[in-house]
Amino acid sequence: MFRRNSGTFSFSTGDHKGLVRLDHRSSDDDSIGFRYNATNISDSNEGIGALVGQSRGYIQDFRDHTVLLNWLHSFSPRAINEFRAQFNPYVFITASTDPHGPSLDIAGFGSFNRDRFLPATTLSRRYEIADNVSFFRGKHAWKFGANVLIRNIT
Repeated sequence: MFRRNSGTFSFSTGDHKGLVRLDHRSSDDDSIGFRYNATNISDSNEGIGALVGQSRGYIQDFRDHTVLLNWLHSFSPRAINEFRAQFNPYVFITASTDPHGPSLDIAGFGSFNRDRFLPATTLSRRYEIADNVSFFRGKHAWKFGANVLIRNIT
């Protein structure tokens, strides 16, 4: 076990991001927009070195996606409505490179095998709906609306 956990170790990392956006003006009074963006990040063999053996390393996987839809309507030059809906799922996973072995900690020598606090997973879902109306008159501007934000984290 000690030979297997000494020396240099390879690690891999990946970072991928993307964005798609579509905007359309259907009339002088209406415009709609759609946006989707995604982030996927993965890392392996993090946290090893010095007194932490390769078998104590961990793998991380992070996924974050967002879908957004908005609609802008002009009732008149003095009254505008904006509607927005959004959904955002988020997943963060941390797992051990040795999922089955027992944890072994030798003070002053090293830490080996599975981390006792892993695996750990965080799942979050975020929903948002907003509707705002703006009125303009002379030097004055009024804005009224509602915003509902729901977050579920497990």
